[in-house]
Amino acid sequence: MKYIYTTVYWIKGVTVDSDQTERKVVADANHGLRALLTSQLDTHCLEVDRSIAVANLLLNSMFGGGTNTGSLDERLTSEITKIREARVRDYGAGVYLVIEVQGEVDDFTAPHQQEYDDFVTCLDGVAKGSIRSAVADQITAIITAIVISVDNVLGIKKVTDAVVFFRDDGKPVYSYTITASGTGYVSKQLLPEAIKPIQAVFDKLFSNQGLDRVSRLLVSSLQSSDDPLRSFLSAWTALEIFVNKTFNHYETMFFQQLAAGNHPGVRGQYLERIRSVMKDKYRLADKFMMISYQLCPDDADEDMQRFMNTKEQRDKLAHGQNVSEAVLPVDSAQKLVHKYFLLHLGVDQAKIGK
Repeated sequence: MKYIYTTVYWIKGVTVDSDQTERKVVADANHGLRALLTSQLDTHCLEVDRSIAVANLLLNSMFGGGTNTGSLDERLTSEITKIREARVRDYGAGVYLVIEVQGEVDDFTAPHQQEYDDFVTCLDGVAKGSIRSAVADQITAIITAIVISVDNVLGIKKVTDAVVFFRDDGKPVYSYTITASGTGYVSKQLLPEAIKPIQAVFDKLFSNQGLDRVSRLLVSSLQSSDDPLRSFLSAWTALEIFVNKTFNHYETMFFQQLAAGNHPGVRGQYLERIRSVMKDKYRLADKFMMISYQLCPDDADEDMQRFMNTKEQRDKLAHGQNVSEAVLPVDSAQKLVHKYFLLHLGVDQAKIGK
C-alpha cells in the first residue's frame, strides 16, 4: 500500500514574489522526498485537511459536539473550510515549507474500517511513527538548509502533519489511533538567489552527519521563537557544539599554514610544542577566535565581540543572575551559528545575497 507523508512548516520573516508563488527547493529520490516553498498551501493539503476534518467529525460523533445536520459531504466541506480559515488566521498569507515523502508499506486490513464514496477510514491501521522517524534527519536537514540559505528567517512553526495511505485503486485510507492525555517583525521578500543554494546546502548537510545536533538545535531555536529563553539556549548550545566539533580541523589548518611559512627544523618543532601545551588550555572564546579568523578574517574582530557579548549573557544565566528574557541576544546567537555553519560548509555567501 502506498502512502504520502506530508508535513508543513510556516516560515516567519519572509515573503514570496507575487509572480512566483511556488518553488521546489529539494528533491531526494532515494527517500521519495520533495520539498517546496509556497504561498498557496491549500492546493498541497487537500488530503491532509480532509483527513483532519474526518477525524474531527469522528470525534464529534464519539464524544458529542459540532452538528450532524447536512450530508457528509456538506459537513466535511464545512470542517475543511474551518481548518483553512484557522490556518489563515494563525499564520496569514506567509511562506510555507511543504515536505512530501512517498513510500510503501505492507497492505493492511484494520479493525473498525468504514468505506465511503471518496475515502476509507480505519482505527489502528498501521503505526505511523516509523514512517515519520525514517525521514526525521532529512527533514531537519531541509529546514536547516533553508535557515542558513535564506536571509531573515525569524522563526519556524509546524502547521500540520499527516500520513495518508492509498489503496491500489487510488482511494485514500485515513488511519487513526485514538489517544488521550490530560511579537512584531518585518518580512523580507524571498529572492530567487536565496532559493538556488538550498539543494546544495541540503546535500552537504546530509552528507555531514557530524553536525546533525547543531542542525537540530538551530531549528529548535527558530521553532521556539515565542519562548526567548529556550530559543536563546538552543542557539547558544548549537554555537558551542559547532565550535567544539570543528575546532580541531581549523587548529590543524592554522598550524599547517604556520609550518609552511618558512619555519623549518627547530622552529617547526617549537610550533608543535606550542600546540601540544595549548591542547587542554583553549577556552571556548579562543577556539571561536581561531575559527573566525580562518573562515572570515574581515569580520573576525566584530564577530568576536558579538560572540563575547552573547557568551556574557549565557554566563549570567548559568550563574543564576537576573537576566531579562526580553533582552537576550537570541538574534545574535542565531546569526553566528547561521554564518559560520554556512562558511564551514563551503557555501559562497555572496551568491545568496548575504
